Amino acid sequence: MILAPVRARIQGGSCPLTFRVRIWIRGFAVGASPARPLPGLHPHPNPYPPPLTPPGLIPAAAPDFEDAVNHRQQGPPEEKADSSNYFLVRAHCVYPCRCPPEPPACRPGVALVRDGCGCCLQCAGQRGDPCDGARLCDEASGVVCQYVGDAPTGTCRVS
Repeated sequence: MILAPVRARIQGGSCPLTFRVRIWIRGFAVGASPARPLPGLHPHPNPYPPPLTPPGLIPAAAPDFEDAVNHRQQGPPEEKADSSNYFLVRAHCVYPCRCPPEPPACRPGVALVRDGCGCCLQCAGQRGDPCDGARLCDEASGVVCQYVGDAPTGTCRVS
């Protein structure tokens, strides 16, 4: 269909331009055309983050939950503790999520945040409130969860 107008304009039938157009169309049909992006080199970045690692599959350099909450940088791998803490803290998470139909009503000035599983909305913990993998502190106002030793729960404190 594209070749018909080209032949009509060019007198003589087998012109080098007609030959090039045919080759380009055949190459495009079999995927040899440079007009198509190569796999993995798409011009637009993927707007979606990679999926979470399912429980039981521990990535080699999984951060500890405390590091994620307190925004601390990880040290060299030999200085880090066992990465199994990452999934032990999230052992309470059940997927698919089961959240109440209405979000909770928080006190004035208290932020509404997602729980540690990333599922349900909850009121952010304030200074002195208990915290753990499910109950998060109000990091926007500078309150972070601080753990003592290997305790599974901590206390929300100003950083």
